[in-house]
Amino acid sequence: MFKNVGSKIKMLAVISFVIGEILSVIIAFVFLVNANPKFEDALWILLIMVLGLIVFLILAWLLFGYGELVENSKKMVSLLENTMTNKSKADFEKTQQRVNENLQENEVEEFECLTCKKKFTVSADEDTAECPYCHTKYKVY
Repeated sequence: MFKNVGSKIKMLAVISFVIGEILSVIIAFVFLVNANPKFEDALWILLIMVLGLIVFLILAWLLFGYGELVENSKKMVSLLENTMTNKSKADFEKTQQRVNENLQENEVEEFECLTCKKKFTVSADEDTAECPYCHTKYKVY
């Protein structure tokens, strides 16, 4: 029921648009048939029909746009999760190794974070290093 919510919202927008357009035409036709044969009454009924068509079109656009937002935000979350979990492990391990090698040579080393690319210092007596900007953690051996 809750899978593909965005596409279901978009389908609801299309269905409600079609039903609304049909209802607008039917209601206008019923009023036109039952109205006095005055020209002014016919103009008002046609105006109501056109406004009904426009209102249902705008509501369908809004609902469809909301469905697009839901669909695209779900895609963006999926891409971000894949980027975060499938981040190049080789780069991460290489940087981890470089941090460890540099710490063995010096007591304090400047390090560039893989995630945010900002530089920070790490001291040799620490077991872990954490980027103060994005809080990515590294193990120090």
